[in-house]
Amino acid sequence: MLRTTQPIRLSSPLTSLTATSLPYASRANFSTTQSRPELPNWLHNVYKRRDTPYQTLPQRPPPTLTSPAPKPARTPSRLKTGTVVSVGRMDRTVTVHERAREWDRHIRKYYPKINKVHVSDPRNSLREGDVVQFSSGTRKTRRVTHVVEKIVSPFGVGVAERPPVMTPEEREAESAEKRARKDGRRFERAKELLAAGEDGQERVREFEELWNAEADTVRVGRIKGLVNNRLTLAEKRAKAGGYRGETLP
Repeated sequence: MLRTTQPIRLSSPLTSLTATSLPYASRANFSTTQSRPELPNWLHNVYKRRDTPYQTLPQRPPPTLTSPAPKPARTPSRLKTGTVVSVGRMDRTVTVHERAREWDRHIRKYYPKINKVHVSDPRNSLREGDVVQFSSGTRKTRRVTHVVEKIVSPFGVGVAERPPVMTPEEREAESAEKRARKDGRRFERAKELLAAGEDGQERVREFEELWNAEADTVRVGRIKGLVNNRLTLAEKRAKAGGYRGETLP
């Protein structure tokens, strides 16, 4: 009879819970001197990192004229495989068909799909029918953002009889050389302007005037041209005082 009048948790023979160990126990039964439970190691590490002050990283010295130019960060890329279907229509660029899959939302099934990709071939070493491996993330032009990495299976002409495919290290070295030549030309022009003095400043002013004149003659789209014409007519009408009976702002 006593067990039936008690709560279910307390009357269960499998557990021997007390009122102070229940989550809904009153604060009167809770002892303030009770020690906190031990935290796991990973939680200790979290609190330790949170309480540790941030360490300041050593600052990089400012660049000088003799310091080498910083290398650009590498763009994330992914290797892909495809078949060359068009060669010779563009210089150092081929068309590759990449086999992929497309998900049909209605039928809920994958179907084969062919992606048409323009791939950069710096040395014209690819032939139609080759199975090649190319990577993304190398921007050559606005529409060419892939470059060939290696020839998986040549077609027709052997690999030994073709120009070798450039490695990533060779491409990076060539890009660094072009960038160095460009920086050198820019540095030479800057030295010429500094040495010219007043003449150099005059050349800079002429260049700015020419730049502004070309900026005024930039081709404008149809909608923007209509808006500009309407604004011009509104300005002329405001200067003339507006139409008869019109109240201008």
